[in-house]
Amino acid sequence: MQNNQFQTLKKDIQTLNSQQQLELLLDLTSLIKSSENQRKSYTLLDLDGLGKEIWQKQDTDSYLKNLREEWQ
Repeated sequence: MQNNQFQTLKKDIQTLNSQQQLELLLDLTSLIKSSENQRKSYTLLDLDGLGKEIWQKQDTDSYLKNLREEWQ
């Protein structure tokens, strides 16, 4: 939405009485909540392989060795 459209919308809302503004607010809240419920939920399996490029050049044995040394 462009800024001028937003400003026009705000002015239009300001012309509504309190009850109408409240009803609009409730409708918008409901709309936002329903769109949030439609978002995809992810499982742990969906994360499989995510960020693997970060670890491609890392040697596993040296990484674990350094990590274990930090524990001591």
